[in-house]
Amino acid sequence: MDQRADAFIVLPGGVGTLEEGMEILSMIQLKQTQKPLVFVNTEDFYRNLLDHFKNMIQLQFAKRDTLNSFYLAEDPQSALDHIQGVST
Repeated sequence: MDQRADAFIVLPGGVGTLEEGMEILSMIQLKQTQKPLVFVNTEDFYRNLLDHFKNMIQLQFAKRDTLNSFYLAEDPQSALDHIQGVST
């Protein structure tokens, strides 16, 4: 997937969608990819995930940089705008 993509956009979805997003996040942390990762937070769908990451950081199970490894977009257009801004 990484070889064929320029960036990764994670839409609201189920377990498989979340698993794919976490795989890319892991790759970013392991420096196996530097491509942008964006979660589309439609209707605050990923708010609990963001809170979970913050809790992991507070409990020292994750580094603060985890929050800098992805972008949380309000809608699909914002996700595309972010990716275009990162790529230029």
